[in-house]
Amino acid sequence: LFRSQHCPDLKLLPNDSYVRFHDETASELVVLIKPELSQRTLGTLDLERSSIGEFDSTAIGFAELLARQTAIALTHTHTWKGAKILYEISTSLLSGQLSLEKSYQAILESILEGFDFEYGQILRVLGNAELVILASSSRGDIGLRPQRHNSVCGRYLLDQQGRDILVINDITTSAYSDYYLDLLHAEGQPMRSEMIIPLVDNGRVIGALNIEDKQPGVFSDFEQNLLGSVGSLMASAISATFSQRGRLNRARTNSANLALTQLGHVAQSFLHRFSGNIRSEER
Repeated sequence: LFRSQHCPDLKLLPNDSYVRFHDETASELVVLIKPELSQRTLGTLDLERSSIGEFDSTAIGFAELLARQTAIALTHTHTWKGAKILYEISTSLLSGQLSLEKSYQAILESILEGFDFEYGQILRVLGNAELVILASSSRGDIGLRPQRHNSVCGRYLLDQQGRDILVINDITTSAYSDYYLDLLHAEGQPMRSEMIIPLVDNGRVIGALNIEDKQPGVFSDFEQNLLGSVGSLMASAISATFSQRGRLNRARTNSANLALTQLGHVAQSFLHRFSGNIRSEER
């Protein structure tokens, strides 16, 4: 549904277009539960009755009021979940309890669960030429390499060098409609909304958090701000992880070089000390 509907007589509906949960239901009013200033539908309020005819204005007004109050309650619930996710991720990463490389999928799934979005990805920029999917709500997408010519994320990050959050309310009518990666379409209804949160570290884009949904216009200002904070945290954590790995690799290399150097000294000393005996044995 994209708008509230009222059917005064269910018998007028086409065959097979209605699942009758109650045999006595004759008319029905369905009101969408939507937050203010948002096109996102959080649910529906379904009122049924056994008599045929229009719902009066009082009933419709009450249903719409109840739907608005329900939308406020659900929005607050999502807000609390989102803040809780941000706190848990930041605490785990900063305390070192969570290994970033092993937790991409867990972070993504917790974000999608908290905000109730359909689809998401975490991508890494490889050099300046391509992206690789590190985590995805469709596990089969992990490892795919979206290119600049077939994905919105690739186009925005690689070609346009985007560093700000990009929100697309309806991808099918946007300037990016030709760059949507077909492999990432959900089964059945395709995605309509997309938000790309670039992961920027020291002015350089190192990846992206990409969120998608089947409904158009689903991203609120709050969600943009909170997920933007998650993106900043992830960028810092990724950078720190690779910096630490670089330090460890350099330390291992230095240790190996030192060990080889010392081994060389030992070998040289051995040859110097015992070369005479070796030559005498050869004779």
